[in-house]
Amino acid sequence: AAMELLHEKKRSGLIPGLILYHESEEVLVRALGIAAEAKRAAWIPLIERLVTHPAEAVRVGAVRALAAQGEREAVQIALQDPSPAVRARAAHALASQGQRPLEDPTIAELFALEGEAGRAVKLALLDAIGDHEDPRWADVVVRLSRDDDAEVVDHAVLAMGHLDDPRFIPILIERLALREGRASAREALVRQGEAAFEALDLALRDPETPSLLRVHLPRTLSRFPTQRAVDRLTALLIHDPSGFVRYKALRGLGRLAQVDARAGAGPAAKPLKIDRARISAEMRKNLVEHLRLLSFATPLEQRRGVRLDARAEASASLVMGLLADKMKHALERAFRLLQIVHRREDIRRAYDALRSGNGRLRAQAMEFLDTLVVGRNRGSAENRDGRELLRLVADDLPAAERVSRAARFLEHPPSTYEEALGALLSDRDDLLATFAAYHALDLGGASLNEKVAALCLARPYLNIATPLAPPARGPAPTPSPEASLGAA
Repeated sequence: AAMELLHEKKRSGLIPGLILYHESEEVLVRALGIAAEAKRAAWIPLIERLVTHPAEAVRVGAVRALAAQGEREAVQIALQDPSPAVRARAAHALASQGQRPLEDPTIAELFALEGEAGRAVKLALLDAIGDHEDPRWADVVVRLSRDDDAEVVDHAVLAMGHLDDPRFIPILIERLALREGRASAREALVRQGEAAFEALDLALRDPETPSLLRVHLPRTLSRFPTQRAVDRLTALLIHDPSGFVRYKALRGLGRLAQVDARAGAGPAAKPLKIDRARISAEMRKNLVEHLRLLSFATPLEQRRGVRLDARAEASASLVMGLLADKMKHALERAFRLLQIVHRREDIRRAYDALRSGNGRLRAQAMEFLDTLVVGRNRGSAENRDGRELLRLVADDLPAAERVSRAARFLEHPPSTYEEALGALLSDRDDLLATFAAYHALDLGGASLNEKVAALCLARPYLNIATPLAPPARGPAPTPSPEASLGAA
């Protein structure tokens, strides 16, 4: 802990060399790591004695520290070490003097090892490559990135974050589909610069890009703090057909806005330009969506004149639960968009206050949002609409009254249980329409049954089990990723 503190404060020169006589392996490994970075010549004799230490991790650290200070003769001894990891570290330090590491006989001999010894060599080499930004080792990294061992591939991705080579780009983009190592792949792509940005953009535009990979591309674009990234994410947010991609673009744009807000304090900082009009329009769109879903939920909750048996009660709870989730998400997206427009304000606190049960906090948050949304351009119809929509979603009013006050933003809000269910059956969201269809079948009734049959004919890929709809011939089309992931 003392070494860490001194190193963080850039006072590692105060660490005495006698620390290298410590009995703890953990202390020695950390001290050697600091020695490799600080390059203290006075420590070299003390480090040399650790090349024969009983612990493999200490010997690896000693070779690393000696190599960092150019002590080739001391490193040469480690080539005879029984540990493949130690020999790999030494071979890397010595082969770095040549032109092509893969042609070095010692490296070739180490690569010929199999089993656990071969695996240890690969991991040690990749860790060594990550310590030294030497482009000659790019061939080795590319080769090991195709290894069958997942841990070796993960270490190869980490090493790519320290080298520049266009061959890394397709490998790194492919790795974005995997949760493990995704952050490292993103950092390595940013290092590749404009070429990586172009490849990511091309993958987003390519209809053949798998959806499970495509949803992670917008957040990767947001790691590039450029105006072009802002513009591309804004376009995705507004125009992309995939709801998940639009949400990821929203998250990425929010990240860029936060990074820009923090960087904007410097005198030489050049702020990123956010298209406030388009983002504000999206905010209003999500507030309207929240109220539209509320207009469906209200008559379903009131259940005037409707009696449900146990089965219908269960399917109704599914519909209501999905509606509540979608309303919550629409409201969250609206406030995320508001945060992007006003990147230096604490919108999250206002959002939490509006969702709390504290009337005083809600009133303060609403007053703050009123001032923020209206701003200087008080005569703007868009600003007035934004203010009114925020009041409608935030005011502590009965749901029916809020829907009534939002009438000018909604198209024919349903007034009865059957009207609401019928509207859900024609909703563009496949999952919502499917849940509504099963609830309608549980309720029965000629009118609702006809609407379910029409839904089955219009969207056979939903595979709704109903005797009213004839079975589809041939394989059913694959449902949208939004429907599949939403169901999951």
